[in-house]
Amino acid sequence: MSLTKFLSKRKRREGKISAGIIPDFKVVTLGESGCGKTSLVQWFLRQRPLMNKELGATVAASFSRHTFEESPGEGGPMMGLWDTAGSERYCALAKLYYRDAFGAILCYDVSDYHSWDRLRYWINELNENKPGCRLYIVGCKADLPREICPERVTELVEKHKAIFFETSSKTGFQINEVFRIIYDDYREQRRIQEKLASDEDAMSGSIHLGEETRSKPCFLC
Repeated sequence: MSLTKFLSKRKRREGKISAGIIPDFKVVTLGESGCGKTSLVQWFLRQRPLMNKELGATVAASFSRHTFEESPGEGGPMMGLWDTAGSERYCALAKLYYRDAFGAILCYDVSDYHSWDRLRYWINELNENKPGCRLYIVGCKADLPREICPERVTELVEKHKAIFFETSSKTGFQINEVFRIIYDDYREQRRIQEKLASDEDAMSGSIHLGEETRSKPCFLC
């Protein structure tokens, strides 16, 4: 099956799955093939590691949804999560998935320098095509020996005002924390937007009231 036909078929299938259920915000994973993106996402969704038989390279992208609880038993905002393929074959398609994204999880393998080096490509892509997207840099496979010195990580994180985590999809180390801070950031952004909208409405009401007061005729006896 050609790539064009595959994507067309996949789009129809995703459309049926998503029909009537629109996530409140969108997050996308980006990074080199095999760096651990899918294992990270699936551990969060399943709260367990993937079994060997469940492992496999992502083709183009996969879509998942997760509803965060505002309080126990009470549903909150829904996150739409696009897990993209890292293969160069699909790089040109990635911008279709991070369009309108609230945040991007930029993954690299702590034991693979090449996957780290490729982060610059994805950061540049986001800066050019989706400025303002929140950046979350995640070093996957933290249970393995590291090839990247901490100073380089700190420099990149600070330069791009990103949030940084190291995670392990083998043990679950800090995976929930990654998505919790994304949710907290979204909730804070939503609170600020709602306050701005409320302030604008109040100001608009004051202006209209002032105009009505000035327009009332004055009758002298």
